[in-house]
Amino acid sequence: MKKKEPTKDKKIKGKPKYPFSRKETWFVEKIVYKKNMILEIELVGSKIGTPEKIRFQSIDLGIGTPVLRDTSKHVLLRFYQPLAFQRLDESFAMEKGKFSGDVLRKYSESEYLKYYSKVKFYSRDEPILHYCLVCSDDIINILTNDEPEIEILN
Repeated sequence: MKKKEPTKDKKIKGKPKYPFSRKETWFVEKIVYKKNMILEIELVGSKIGTPEKIRFQSIDLGIGTPVLRDTSKHVLLRFYQPLAFQRLDESFAMEKGKFSGDVLRKYSESEYLKYYSKVKFYSRDEPILHYCLVCSDDIINILTNDEPEIEILN
């Protein structure tokens, strides 16, 4: 019987296979900004259950879809030397503009990019990229000059 080799962490850079599925919802597990100017955001995926009736203290709240916390899917995003980032509660309005993606959005036009262009005091030739993580409890905006590194932890 052949011995199965352990699964190695998968690092993705450039045009990655998108690790986020519409059948899952994502939560921020932790955000770390390291001394060497690396922003790491770890996400945990959760499965979306089957719609069911919800009752609370004998009150019928209608149909809801439960989120089944599944800690088996972890993804780590690394942004090297981000120019700016902010974490917002999910109750804030979503950024308006042109974007691609759903959980990890990449904006080509946004109010955050316009604001940053107005307040910066230097000019570089590099394009500024706006990424936005749309998670169940958090919205995280990141401005950077480089695409993130995405690591599938398991």
